[in-house]
Amino acid sequence: MMDAMRMACAANRALLAAKRQRGERLQGREDVPLDAGEALFLATQGGADVMGLGDSLGTLDEGKLFDALVVDLAVANSPVPGVPQTPAVARLSDPQEAWHLRLEQFVFLADDRNISRVYVDGRLVHSA
Repeated sequence: MMDAMRMACAANRALLAAKRQRGERLQGREDVPLDAGEALFLATQGGADVMGLGDSLGTLDEGKLFDALVVDLAVANSPVPGVPQTPAVARLSDPQEAWHLRLEQFVFLADDRNISRVYVDGRLVHSA
């Protein structure tokens, strides 16, 4: 899932760069690169909706199947810098901005070491 999110963002940026190089005029939303939050949406709720499964999975709403990753960005040997080691996070006074930065770090830097548990249909299928 993490590789798919990264590749979606990279492909989107490459497409935007190619369009700009050809001199295409981009307006509004089509001129903004895909961000980490949008990539996460596409990997979860957006993917479920596209597959026609949005009523049963894709979010953590009550009554839906519980498919989830439990993420630990502070695990030993993590490729994601710890919060105290990240001056950009420390400078942010807005918790929402700090959350968004941590989400970007997860999407663009994390790997399998940062996944502590995996649940599929409510069952624990992997635990680190």
